[in-house]
Parts: sequence; C-alpha cells; structure tokens
Amino acid sequence: MNIGCQTITWGKDRLEGDYLGVLAEVAAIGYAGVETNIRILKNNSYQVKEYLKHCNLVIVAGHTSVVDLQQAD
Repeated sequence: MNIGCQTITWGKDRLEGDYLGVLAEVAAIGYAGVETNIRILKNNSYQVKEYLKHCNLVIVAGHTSVVDLQQAD
C-alpha cells in the first residue's frame, strides 16, 4: 500500500506560489502520491505531469469548491 499526502498542509500561499517545490518536498518525505485542489493543478498544468513523473508521484485524489465549479470554463 502507498500513502498519499494532502498538499493543503503546505498552505494556500505556498501551493499557489511554489507548487512544484511542494511536490518535491512531498516526494522527499517519502509519500507516493498527492491529493490537491483541482485549481492548483489547472494553474500549473504545463509542468505538473512532467514534475510528478520526475518526483515519482501520482495524483491519488482531487477536490474543488462550488465556486471553482461555477467558474469552470
């Protein structure tokens, strides 16, 4: 069994400003995956897939808010 980490632990400002750094820390701690806000993934989509592979992480879950759903394009 592999365990994923809920990235909100790093805080909204850190997630929005240094998401790739958060992923590196999650990998360094030894987690196998991450759970994160869908908005964070969308805002970093150009790098996340490659960086997850580089860090040997997978996305195990995502969450979003009603406001994010209402603003979806």
